[in-house]
Amino acid sequence: MKYTNDEKYLDILVRVKDLFLEFGLRSLSMDDISRKLAISKKTLYQYVSSKEDLVEKIFELSQFETEQFYNQPCGEGMNAIDILLEASKFVSREMKKFNPVITFDLMKYYPVVFNKFLELKRELIYRKIRENIVQGKNEGIYRESLNPDLIARLYVNNLVAMHQSDFLSRNDVSFTMVFEVMFENHIRAITNRKGLDYFESKRNLLDFQI
Repeated sequence: MKYTNDEKYLDILVRVKDLFLEFGLRSLSMDDISRKLAISKKTLYQYVSSKEDLVEKIFELSQFETEQFYNQPCGEGMNAIDILLEASKFVSREMKKFNPVITFDLMKYYPVVFNKFLELKRELIYRKIRENIVQGKNEGIYRESLNPDLIARLYVNNLVAMHQSDFLSRNDVSFTMVFEVMFENHIRAITNRKGLDYFESKRNLLDFQI
């Protein structure tokens, strides 16, 4: 990601990201953004060439933050289930901040940015889930018969399905609710008895709400 050492640039992106999360993408013009950030449009255009460019950079930031999280050292004593739990809490926190209107706006007004962002997410999640399956099998807490490539692809496809309009149009169903059910189904499908017992004890200990 460009300008990662430019604190002013990163501050602008973080603050604009918060505005998008609160108001959506379509409702905010570049004039609105510069006014709410209390900066001139000239300053804003030092970093971006257009609103679409700004939207793309916001999602580059989101991707960068996600990669930074997954690239953190796992630390001693963290098995594959521990890692999945930490990753799921990270995703859940991000989803609770997420405004579903953003997905509609992206798909309708910024389809190129949306598809690029979705593909990057798919590649990252596929890679990390596949690594996790291999680790869990080696640790003896996942079922030996699992196909890491197939499981990772199915997991990614389920995540992509969550962004389809039929999920988003239901007022009684949120991203978080769907993800938590999907996550528990995933855990129960891949663990052996030893792994499932560990998951149950760890979930209760951490008060992890499914």
